[in-house]
Amino acid sequence: MEIKDLIANSKLTNLVGIVESLNEVQEMPNGGKVQEGVLSDETGQVKISLWNDQIGTIHLGDKITMISGWCKEFPTDSRNLQVSTGKFGKIKLIES
Repeated sequence: MEIKDLIANSKLTNLVGIVESLNEVQEMPNGGKVQEGVLSDETGQVKISLWNDQIGTIHLGDKITMISGWCKEFPTDSRNLQVSTGKFGKIKLIES
């Protein structure tokens, strides 16, 4: 799957890209942690969210595959897509 093929509010499978940026880790009110960044491929860029145990395993410049997850649109009135593995998906490191 390529970034150009992402559809808001849908599942994703095998999205491959390079981590272009990572923001600071944020603490959530429920005690969880999230780190947002940007994932890119030849077709575009998309925001990515890393959760809890994923944080620190993925670094700037890594090539990754997101195996299962979701794509959402924030805010809902523009093409501002964001992807995450959610609870059941995985991220696999291809290269660093």
